[in-house]
Amino acid sequence: MSTIRPAVIATGSKVPEKIRTNDDPIFGYLKSHGGSKLFTGYKERRVLGPEEFVEDIMVEASTRALASANLDVGDIDLVLGYASVGRWEAPNQLTHAVKNLGIRTSVPVIPVNNEFAVFTAGLTMASLFVESGRAKNALICVGTNWTRYVDYETQPAISAGDGAAAAVVANSSDPARFVVKDHMVNYYPEYLGGMYMAADEVTPPDDPPSYRSPTFHLNDLGIAGFKDAGANGPVDMTRKIVANNGLELSEITFIGHQASQVLNDHWKSSLGLREDQFMTTIARYANMTSASVGVNFDRCYDNITTDHVVIMALGLDIAVHVVLLERVLIGD
Repeated sequence: MSTIRPAVIATGSKVPEKIRTNDDPIFGYLKSHGGSKLFTGYKERRVLGPEEFVEDIMVEASTRALASANLDVGDIDLVLGYASVGRWEAPNQLTHAVKNLGIRTSVPVIPVNNEFAVFTAGLTMASLFVESGRAKNALICVGTNWTRYVDYETQPAISAGDGAAAAVVANSSDPARFVVKDHMVNYYPEYLGGMYMAADEVTPPDDPPSYRSPTFHLNDLGIAGFKDAGANGPVDMTRKIVANNGLELSEITFIGHQASQVLNDHWKSSLGLREDQFMTTIARYANMTSASVGVNFDRCYDNITTDHVVIMALGLDIAVHVVLLERVLIGD
């Protein structure tokens, strides 16, 4: 008899229709000033149009996940997720997506502002809610619109792409559905303050002060964190979670935060992963920040041939989150 346990029963994703290539004039300043050596690997990225909002693609991603799960919005009894960056400081635009989806007003909606680890944290939290009986069908919904919140005279701007991802977690007896097997995190507080999103004060200052729109900042401390914690932390944490669960690296598929091909190449080489074990859409979708791992889990799902998946999220705090998913393929 199959065991009933909380599982990811469906996924969904949505990226905007508008494509921005590396030749777009918006990158003119950066290209004329030497380009970027740290942020590489992109051919295209998707960008929200002037009349589009991040909640629009979050709704579409969620609708696709619900359809795949054969559920209606009325079946959802918990929502976890986040929209980054919101038009307001609070409430988060996740609430807009929930409203536009038509989720029942009695359903708890929990914004999870966990840097770029929203999707991984959502999988773990949803599994715990379902396992405890406090939820039956939990929806995870993550969206990003960072193309509107980067300075196009700085290197990281070339990496920004918009996207949204969703997943449904519910009890299932299907052994081919992925379950959360383990979850680990490690913080690197020595680099805190090196990467952050903030609104700068207008210059010259007003009285009282006024501020510009929030913008992503990367300083020398952040670059050091990128090269140290960003490069080596995911390798160390992946090795640890794999070993702690009695596995070999050859038995996993790796889906990671896709800030740069520089990091991708380092992780893949250091872990000794085959091409078919390393799932990325960096050339096509670039860095979708908090939505990257969720979009890739959905878009690459049919290409996963292993029983175990490590999803790695690398955030601004600076922290490395790894979630180990497990299933039993039909015929194993």
